[in-house]
Amino acid sequence: MRSPHVTQLNEDNFSLVWPSAAEWWQSIRWVLLVLAVLMAITLTGSFVPYERVVREGHPWLPARQCSGCPLCGMTRSFCAMSSGHWKEASEWNRGGPALYLVFWLWLALSLLYWAFALPSFRENATN
Repeated sequence: MRSPHVTQLNEDNFSLVWPSAAEWWQSIRWVLLVLAVLMAITLTGSFVPYERVVREGHPWLPARQCSGCPLCGMTRSFCAMSSGHWKEASEWNRGGPALYLVFWLWLALSLLYWAFALPSFRENATN
C-alpha cells in the first residue's frame, strides 16, 4: 500500500514525496521564527535617536536618497515612533505607524508562542 503523500510521476519509478502536515508545520515554524528575528533586528534599529537620524541619517542605511518606493521614509518613521514623535512618523511614511504596530504584535506573539511551544518542541525532538 502506498503512502497517501507519495505521487507517482512517470513509469521510471520516479516519485515525488510530499511532506506530511506535521513536517510542513515544523518547516513553517522555522520560517516564522526567522521572520520574527528579522523584525526584532528592524525594531532594534529603530531605537537610534530620532534627532540623529534626521540630522545625519541612519547608521545602517546608505547615504543616498531613495527614488520614491513605498518604503521610503520607513526607517525614519520607525525611529520617530521609538522616540515618541508620532506626528513626524506618519509624515515620513503614512504606513509606518501601522507596520510598526504589526512588527511589535508579531514579535510579542512569536515570543509567547515560542515560550509555550518550546517545551513541547523539545519533547518531540528527543522522542
